[in-house]
Amino acid sequence: MKVVVYSVNIGGYDFFKTPKIYDPNIRYILFTDNKYFRSNIWEVCHIDFIKEKVDNRKKARYVKINSHLVLPEHDINIWIDHCYLTNFNDYNQLLTKTNFNDCDVMCYKHNVRNCIYDEASVVIDKKLDYPDVVENQMCRYREEEYPENYGLFDSGFIIRKNNDLVTSFNQTWWEEVKNNSGRDQLSQVYSAWKNGIDICQNPIGNSIYSNEFLTPKVKHSNKWVL
Repeated sequence: MKVVVYSVNIGGYDFFKTPKIYDPNIRYILFTDNKYFRSNIWEVCHIDFIKEKVDNRKKARYVKINSHLVLPEHDINIWIDHCYLTNFNDYNQLLTKTNFNDCDVMCYKHNVRNCIYDEASVVIDKKLDYPDVVENQMCRYREEEYPENYGLFDSGFIIRKNNDLVTSFNQTWWEEVKNNSGRDQLSQVYSAWKNGIDICQNPIGNSIYSNEFLTPKVKHSNKWVL
């Protein structure tokens, strides 16, 4: 079983952090535009290979979403936003506790909302993206009869298998993020719905903010500029 943990830090969005608790039997890869960061745990990979003409936020999303493109050969990948650190030292234990073998994709449920349309309203209210972009995206989803209250997940900790179904899901998700809102939660469950894939709920802990697999979230050191 080849397992990869990976993350990204672009544009100084987060403070650089290195896991203190980790599994020495798997690979840890950090994608960054910083030429000077070094780590004994992370394999540092520079993002020069990204050819998409997008801003830093969407470059980070490109890495996050396209696990099938950016990672070396593997069976399972574990994404973590760089505002967290891993807090497990045995990936087999993690997969067993979560019953991941029965899933293709697993995330924590969003701890407040259960609908991307509601999430879109919050994104607009908080000025997290351009209102016309978000509104047009949601209008198209409604025209396609994507249902309300279909689910919403926190995408900061994702466990995925590396298979054809997940690749199709990734491809749809990236096209949505590239051409629409950079808020990837707005298109994650839609992309799963389009590809007939179920996102499993991580059953361990209360939420992404309180579980045994991640250290508590650290505030971002910077903000994305629209």
